[in-house]
Amino acid sequence: QEYRLEEKEVPMPAYDFVEEISFDRKVRWYLEEGLDRFSIEAKTKYRGNRYSLEFDSTGVLEDIEIEVEMEELPALVIDSIHTYLSKTFQKSKVTKVQLQLVGDPAKLKEWFDIPFATHEEIEVNYEIVAKTRNGQDRKEWEFLFSDVGRKRNESEIITKNTDILEF
Repeated sequence: QEYRLEEKEVPMPAYDFVEEISFDRKVRWYLEEGLDRFSIEAKTKYRGNRYSLEFDSTGVLEDIEIEVEMEELPALVIDSIHTYLSKTFQKSKVTKVQLQLVGDPAKLKEWFDIPFATHEEIEVNYEIVAKTRNGQDRKEWEFLFSDVGRKRNESEIITKNTDILEF
């Protein structure tokens, strides 16, 4: 679950990192609550893409995620993702695709000068959100695939129960 944060609530290292990049659009800050941890996210639009910079609770950069279209991924990765989903679930639909960059914060900051170029010190992953079905069992998952399409991680997205009936 995500909650909006005011700039004054953001840890200084995270705020300073984002300020040094000089995004041309407003940056919105969020506190993301997971099952076992909290993180801080800075979200903005930059050069036509949605960016999310994720920091730990003290303001140390963890990763940068850029929302992309599935067709923008390498063909090998697309094939691996589709093969995994079709073998694991009766039915699946990818609802979100993000390019994830992990590495030294200084190298990640340099990446903004020449985005989408190859940087040896930066690890590239692909984060996929998919709605799935096996029989009557419907779930939403977040998957992490490597730069060659190997599944690294998966976690079920647990939605908060509401007292409101949805039709």
